[in-house]
This record gives sequence, C-alpha cells and structure tokens, in this order.
Amino acid sequence: MNSQINITESAARGLTTRFFNEMKNNYEKSVVRFFSISPSVTDRNSHKKFILNTKKELGNLILCSYEGGSNSQPYFVFDLITIFNERKFNSWKEKCLIGNTFIFSFKPRYANDTLNLYSISEHAIFRLYCRIKPVLKNNIVDYKYILNQMNFIPLWSNYWIMLFLLNKKIDLLNHINIHIPAPDGLFLANYSKESKMIEIRTFVADYLLSDEQLTVKKELLYLGKFLSISPLSFTLAVSKMIDFEEIIRKAISFKIYHSKYLHEIKNIFFKNIENDRDRNMIKNEFEKILRIDLEWISQEMFDDLQTDLRKKLVDFKMGYFEGIKDRNFK
Repeated sequence: MNSQINITESAARGLTTRFFNEMKNNYEKSVVRFFSISPSVTDRNSHKKFILNTKKELGNLILCSYEGGSNSQPYFVFDLITIFNERKFNSWKEKCLIGNTFIFSFKPRYANDTLNLYSISEHAIFRLYCRIKPVLKNNIVDYKYILNQMNFIPLWSNYWIMLFLLNKKIDLLNHINIHIPAPDGLFLANYSKESKMIEIRTFVADYLLSDEQLTVKKELLYLGKFLSISPLSFTLAVSKMIDFEEIIRKAISFKIYHSKYLHEIKNIFFKNIENDRDRNMIKNEFEKILRIDLEWISQEMFDDLQTDLRKKLVDFKMGYFEGIKDRNFK
C-alpha cells in the first residue's frame, strides 16, 4: 500500500458526494454567466477580453479549452462537466459526469453548448479520491484536486470514437478495453452502443498498474501531452469551424502506429478477448485502421503540429493560473 494514500473509503464517499453537488452548482452558475456575457463581444479585441474573463471567472472548473479558427474568424471552446443522475442505460442507476462543450464563435456569431463524447462514472470519481494523494487547502481536503487527473479524457475519448467511426469500423470499438492516461494513473473505459460515448468505469493509480499498463500509460501520456489543447478534444462542437482536428487525429494514429510500444498497447487494449484467434484478428484489424489513418502524415508534419500546439498549451496555462490565482470557489 502506498503510504501517500490516506483517504479512507468512508471519506472518499463523502468527497465524491460533495464533488457531485459542487460541480452541479458551479455548472448551473457557469451556464448563466457564459450566455449572459457573450452578447457584449462586438469586435476581435472584445472577443479576446471575453476569453480572458471566461477563464478568470471559471478558473479550474474548465477541464480543457482551445482558441481556434483564424484571425478574422476566431472561436473559443471549452469543456465543463455536468451531472446526470441515474443514467437509464446503467442498470444500477449510477450518477455520471458528462462533458459539456461550450463554444463561442466571433464570426460567424455563434454560441452554443453540446454534450461531448465521454461520461465519467461515480465509481471512477470515488476511486480517484481513494487512490491518489489528497491536496489540502487551509488544512481541508480540496475536493477539486481530482480535476487535474481528467484533462486527457476529452482528447482520447474523441480520438477513439472518431478513429473507428470515420473508418466505418465502430463495431470494433466494442472489443477494446480503453485505457485513458492520467498524471497519476489510468482510467479504464468502454464504448457504449447505447450512449455512443466512451464510458469511464474506474481509475487505477500508478502503484496498482502492471508493468505493461504503466508502460502504455506513460506512452499515451507522452503522445497526448501537447495535443490535449487542440480542436480534437471538441470534435462535435468544432466540426464546422476553420481548423484541423482531422490532422491531429491522424497525427496521433501516426505516433501510435510507429510507437515502439505498439505491441504493449495492443496487448492491454484487447486483453479481454478470450479467444486467441479472435484476439489476433482484431489486433490485425486495428493496425489496418491505423495505417489507413496515416495518409498525408509524416514525422515532419507531426513535429510542426506539436510545436504550434505546445505554444497554445503554454498560453493556456498562463491564462489558467492567472485566472484561478487568489480565487476561492465555494
């Protein structure tokens, strides 16, 4: 047992309940704030001011965000998570967190919110509190510290769904034991035909992972480090905008296919298929899909893309920390 883990299951249940209650209250306030402030945007300068104010107002309630488009047609998009009580397709009627994407386009003028492609189970939130080191604020456990573990969920949820959907192999996704990396562990997930979402089932901390899982987690974390702040994290919302989310998806496929850990990735993603013949066939089919997705992508293109997104990540972090400095979200 890791000595850093000192949250009891009873305390974790209490923190989970508080997290759901607080996120629901903050979400409702955020919706009102977002749609009331956007009409004040009249030119590109006020558009930039609107983005800065939104980051300051919402602070670390934003799971991830992106500023895209062109100089004449910019847009701003970000994810908050909202609560769904007793999901109908879950027989046990478990509460879930679903990503909600907010987008504001300067030209054409457009403001909307739409559900993203992932759902986080109550059990996964509970396991986060049980399995990672707590963060204290004024000697009290800060319930928001687990949000940092979720930053890569939008990217990888959108990647896996769009990879198989656009290559007309969505049924293959049903066989994958999806692993989504986090700074201190892995989220385990499945694709749901009923919800058409990536369903995050649980969280496993680094110290509980097998050597192979830990290797894959580190590789996926490395591949997505600069790509999480990109339009791919918001595919449904930005599909009509001027941007390049398809190229980013193909860049990820390029890096996975050429990864020295591709064998390990296939092993843990398809380990639940018991029949050896079926498992090998699906692994081969997976590689075929990756190869199809490699069209027009090279290492040079990937490096150029990563450089551009690295700058956006630095800019986001500067705005993010400036926004939450000295703020107290209750």
